Amino acid sequence: MINFDNALIVGVGSIGYKHVKFLNSISTNLFLVDPIFANPNGRKILKEFEPCQHYKNLVDIRVKFKKNDLAVISNWGPDHFNTMMSLISLGFKNFILEKPCTDSLIEIESLLSVAQKKELKISVNQGWYYDKLGSRINQISENLQIGEAEAIFIAGGARCISTAGSHWLSLANQIFLTNPDWIFSEAKNDLINPRSSNLSYYEGIFSFTYPNFKRLSISLTNRSSISGRTEIYWRDAVGSLSANEINIYARDEFPVKNPITRYGLATKLIHREFLGSIEDSFFNLYNVFQNQNQNQFNVDLKNHLNVNKAIIYALISAEKGKRIKFNEKIKNEFYTRKFKIS
Repeated sequence: MINFDNALIVGVGSIGYKHVKFLNSISTNLFLVDPIFANPNGRKILKEFEPCQHYKNLVDIRVKFKKNDLAVISNWGPDHFNTMMSLISLGFKNFILEKPCTDSLIEIESLLSVAQKKELKISVNQGWYYDKLGSRINQISENLQIGEAEAIFIAGGARCISTAGSHWLSLANQIFLTNPDWIFSEAKNDLINPRSSNLSYYEGIFSFTYPNFKRLSISLTNRSSISGRTEIYWRDAVGSLSANEINIYARDEFPVKNPITRYGLATKLIHREFLGSIEDSFFNLYNVFQNQNQNQFNVDLKNHLNVNKAIIYALISAEKGKRIKFNEKIKNEFYTRKFKIS
């Protein structure tokens, strides 16, 4: 694992706090930036991670950082792009960026352009990506000889399409080895985001259609506190995916002849695998700075931004009341709009 002389974290909320704990063991100097340091809760954090330098705002920092230092952006999504531009001016070239990368299409394009021109190394905390879970599931499919995954169905309560949806969409892109072709949604924004009433919190039905009619379907309701379930469907098997385990069940009698006109329960457990912990995921997220070159960072960032783009396209689809083709040209009113997802 690479070690950093200086590490700076912008936003020390629930996820930012986890970054601070992780970086505390692999960095010499910690710099924390958050308005919380104006109140007692912030002072508790400082006491836990003494000694460290803390600031209420980025503009207060007078340190000039080196290109090998690391900055973590874990504040609100709508602020990510401007925060990155400020950190670049302080000398940073290595970044951990929380999802969603940003909240508008114009900032997605600007972020990619800046990253490529300035040769930034950006690792995005988009669940399971650096764990290579998609390729691991595809390898399990091959080992079990159950064919390719055909669909991913997700249902649950108040999760928000930007909060959890980016993880699911990223996984689908990994499993299906491409971006979706078409996107359609019926979504509603409830302003119940616990971070701020100014931030969005979308429920609804979200459909992403991939080549050969493979699909990701997400159904969320803000009227339920149930976390829900994630299921992967093969032709004659189904997998239940939790935070750290996958269980795959097959029909007792298969295969069914084509076309499929009969169905049955999948009750025969054929595979169970532990997928790792959040500590493993953080290790993989940070370890790329040791084992990846600039080209791979560029490829990964584009993959992450494509997930970000697909989610925003889904929100646009809901407003327009029609399905949208991925990479479709979007009118300026939607292209420049900040959707306030975080």
